[in-house]
Amino acid sequence: MLPSECSILISEQRVARLGCCRDNQSYVVPIYYVRAEGQIFSFSMPGRKIEFMRSNPLVCVEIEHSTDQHRWKCVVIEGRYHE
Repeated sequence: MLPSECSILISEQRVARLGCCRDNQSYVVPIYYVRAEGQIFSFSMPGRKIEFMRSNPLVCVEIEHSTDQHRWKCVVIEGRYHE
């Protein structure tokens, strides 16, 4: 996908999958997000994903859209967690 297509996909969707890791254990969880100022923002109550990200702030976010099993788009963003 072109960078402009990725940007459109990120802007159009609201649900993503957050990937994080601690002590060689990965954890993936769905999140609601908004995009603003070139960043992804989400809200969470304290729990496992916050504990993981505080321990290891390197994360990734996967955002997708599919119309059927043969037509789909996906963007994976690598980044750093900030509270």
